[in-house]
Amino acid sequence: MADFRKWITVLFVLALFAGLASAQQTVPLQCTANGAVTPQIRAESYADLMGDIVITCQGGPQMANGSTVPRANIVVQVNAPVTSRLQSSSTRLSEALLLLDEPQSGLTPAVAGYGPAAPQVLCTTPSTGCVAYVRTTGSGINVAVDGATSTATAPNVYQGYLAADNRTITFFGVPILPPASAGVTRTLRITNVRINAVAVQPGLFGVAQVSAYVSTNASTSLPLSYPAQVIAGFVQSSLTTSVSLGGRNPFLQCVSTDGIVSTGTLTFTELFGTAFKTRVVPLDSSSTIPGTLTNLPSSNANLGSNQSIPGGVYQGFGLSNSESGLIYPISGSFNAGLADFGTRLKAIFTNIPAGISLYVNASQGSGTTSGVSAALVPSEVAPEFASAAAVPSGWQQLVPVAGSATATWEILSANANQLDTVTFDVGIRYTAATANGLPTAPSVGSAQLWYAPTPSSGAFTANTAAVAQTAAGAPIPRFQDPTTAAAPIVRIVVCQTALLWPYVVTGVASGFDTGIAIANTSKDPLAALQGGTAASAQTGSCNLYWYGQNYGSSITAQTTAITYGCDQTNAVAGACVGIGTTNVIAAGQTWASTASTFQVPPSGSTWLGYVIGVCNFQYAHGYAAITDIGVRNFVSSYLALILQQSVLDPQRGLRSEALNQ
Repeated sequence: MADFRKWITVLFVLALFAGLASAQQTVPLQCTANGAVTPQIRAESYADLMGDIVITCQGGPQMANGSTVPRANIVVQVNAPVTSRLQSSSTRLSEALLLLDEPQSGLTPAVAGYGPAAPQVLCTTPSTGCVAYVRTTGSGINVAVDGATSTATAPNVYQGYLAADNRTITFFGVPILPPASAGVTRTLRITNVRINAVAVQPGLFGVAQVSAYVSTNASTSLPLSYPAQVIAGFVQSSLTTSVSLGGRNPFLQCVSTDGIVSTGTLTFTELFGTAFKTRVVPLDSSSTIPGTLTNLPSSNANLGSNQSIPGGVYQGFGLSNSESGLIYPISGSFNAGLADFGTRLKAIFTNIPAGISLYVNASQGSGTTSGVSAALVPSEVAPEFASAAAVPSGWQQLVPVAGSATATWEILSANANQLDTVTFDVGIRYTAATANGLPTAPSVGSAQLWYAPTPSSGAFTANTAAVAQTAAGAPIPRFQDPTTAAAPIVRIVVCQTALLWPYVVTGVASGFDTGIAIANTSKDPLAALQGGTAASAQTGSCNLYWYGQNYGSSITAQTTAITYGCDQTNAVAGACVGIGTTNVIAAGQTWASTASTFQVPPSGSTWLGYVIGVCNFQYAHGYAAITDIGVRNFVSSYLALILQQSVLDPQRGLRSEALNQ
């Protein structure tokens, strides 16, 4: 019995040692790289954020207290040019960051005060990395500290260097402490990587994949499949636009507008829910303007309460609806991750007639979707508003230079859960007067809609090398030049009346001549009633277009050149006396002449045809009288038909009336 008890004791001791040996066995360090979120990236953008890369590690050896944490260089290669902003153009130190263990994220830490509960501490020697030491806590879990006997957390924020190929980012000397303890995970997050999506070739159905490849120079301290591929985003077109003419468009040159009159609507619509972004996410309920500088972190102590939570751009703050990434103040005015402004939309106006005052809405119009707002900014690269009081409202005048002007609006709020639409009204004002320089020919002003800023604005250069260059002078966000077509936004129509004399005959052989008269009745008070507003007296020329043939005694057609109107280069100068562009018909006056003045057929022939007159004023009326030569025995007369007359209807805008047909 005693021997049996001895064997029981021995077996128990052996089992105990076996259990302890099993508990101390080292699980190999295993690390995997994945995309935190795979965002949609705007194909028109030169500096869109790709998704964060998250590396997670488990297992590994239990390191001795006070020992040095093994380090590794971590390299990220992207299949698109990287355009993260550079802190230093010479060293190519960038805003791309690597964070260890999600510092100051608010997640539950394995050890109180460390990991997710630790403050964000910058490694100030990014070219070599920073040394970290092992501290074994009372729970047996190791943490990284900044000295062999220190309890302060080791640097956990590392800046990346952008290589000359503009596709490779390297983080040097990053300490990778093996988690060792069961249930403990080491996390490395790579964020603030921007790409030039314009350079990505569109794939199937217009969508292209952004791939990042993660590798290391120390496979022991950071074992990854070489290289680890991560899908970091999908590039696709993000914007559609339209220009709609208002009900009163086009406008009559000779009729003044009653104040500012809407001429049309500009519409911008995103093609996926996160194309329109604010500068930063709304930081608190009292922030009227999301992302104003007063809301940005001013010290390292309050980073966690603002847009500096690792992963918060995509998780805590919505679906990447911010132009900024993870904001971290590094030195002076260099804030890693911080964009210059929110998404900006612009309208490029061209061919605006002289004498026209052009206006746009300072804020979005009635067609804007719920939850979206925007406001006019002074220029494509102007700083964003410092406060709500600085945001303009109502009509704002643009001053065209050589007929061109640009209006730019910034997105102040957006809704990631819908396809946002933003609309803006365009207005004009002018006075009908000869001295104001309004066109004497029909004119069409156009608008081209797109993102802002773009290279054509002069904000940055468009050549390939410079687009990939990320010096401080390049704005974020920034976009390629417009690819949309310009569309009419304002039409100015010259006031005209078209008259038809359907039967005109002249020539000695015929024995007849036709007298033609034109009356300018724009001084008639009834004209004001037709236009719906007080019509000013108008003065203008009339151009006569003769269509006919010469006939001999056998009524055989003989071709002859048409005598064109007096505004044509091949007009007969002698026939233009009293009706040409310099000899105009004033309001209240009548001009008269004969067909024989304009058409002189060969001897023995007769000219027979019709005449169309185009008068550059409203309310022209015509008359014709056919008589035998000398007006001895025969007179026949008729009123000219009014083919078309431009009339301004206060309810329907401009219309053309055929009065006598």
